[in-house]
Amino acid sequence: MKKLALSFIVCVFVVFFAVSFACAGDNIVEVPNLKIIIDGKLSELKDVPISVNQRTLLPLRELAEKLGIPNDDEHIIWNNKEKSVTITKDSLKIYLKQGSKTVYVNGDPIELDVAPVGYINSRTYIPFRFMAETLGKKVIWDGKTQSIFICDAEEFDKVKEFMDKSNEAMKAVKNYSAGMNIKMDIVQDSTRVPMDINVNLESDSAAEKMYMIMNTEIMGQEMIIEYYYDNEFVYMSNPLTNEWVKQKISEEYANGMFKQNGMYDFLNNSFNDIFYSGLRVAETDGESLIVLEGNVYLDSLFEMISKNILGTSQSDLQVTDCYIKMSFDQNTYYINDLSMQMNCNILSESGEGKMSMDLTAKYDYNRDIVVEIPEEVINNAVEMNLTEDSVVEGDAK
Repeated sequence: MKKLALSFIVCVFVVFFAVSFACAGDNIVEVPNLKIIIDGKLSELKDVPISVNQRTLLPLRELAEKLGIPNDDEHIIWNNKEKSVTITKDSLKIYLKQGSKTVYVNGDPIELDVAPVGYINSRTYIPFRFMAETLGKKVIWDGKTQSIFICDAEEFDKVKEFMDKSNEAMKAVKNYSAGMNIKMDIVQDSTRVPMDINVNLESDSAAEKMYMIMNTEIMGQEMIIEYYYDNEFVYMSNPLTNEWVKQKISEEYANGMFKQNGMYDFLNNSFNDIFYSGLRVAETDGESLIVLEGNVYLDSLFEMISKNILGTSQSDLQVTDCYIKMSFDQNTYYINDLSMQMNCNILSESGEGKMSMDLTAKYDYNRDIVVEIPEEVINNAVEMNLTEDSVVEGDAK
């Protein structure tokens, strides 16, 4: 009897320590800054996302509901004794248990990298990728912005196909004009800095010339800078000295401006699976336009803002929300206009700050544009050896 009792105590201790070490091995970290974009919309979660052994888990009930599963006891069934959840939708049935890496989809076992866990009042957390993909969704992870993009696979293919057609069509564009307005509000070290930037651009790709004028108003002070581009130099006016300077540009940079549409090609650097997964085709009143909109993150644009407006590296800019909307001509696939609203945190040695930005851009392809660089600009501009991170050529990267 004593041996039996001792064996029982030993078993209890073995089980206790096994569970303790298993729990200790699961490194659970809360990730409150994680962004979740579902079908182009930034989603808010009541319960904080977590990372377990470097795998992201989301609260099962909230995630299931956002993916179209009714939040009721017929579709999400909790068994408190087993610590298990059964999820049903149409002909799909998912069964899982907290602590078990084996889940069952329509009776077939599937092994997960990390087991579902109970966290915050024993709420079940599940690997988001498994749940979304089992429900037929496409999942994209963006480590740069700590964002999860979940979208309908058919919608993803539709957006990508359209953007491919638009990209190809835009390569044929020779002359165009564009106007852009950027309103920014920067708060750092208890100081608020409002900025209003207006940019007007004319591109004569046939002659390989471009003209741009940028009017910037900061805290009531106005500064106007003009730019001329050809296939060899960029000429820039110096508002402090009223003189012109020039810098030699690379062949690759010139080709990017004149062989394709310059402003559109700049955005093309961000056209990837992350971009497509955050957009959806919006309904429009008329038949002449196609509108794409959603929460997406344009790396090229953020890099330009970081370097040339904020004077920081892109890693110092943490985007918290970014919503973009683009309209296209349904017949030509040309981009017609673009708008974007963005909020972000700014990290610097002097402390943290915040920035909000509202950008609008309009494109016009129906003008006969001829760009001529004035002789006095060509003859009097002083050549400067600026670095690739400078304002003049930094936005080409």
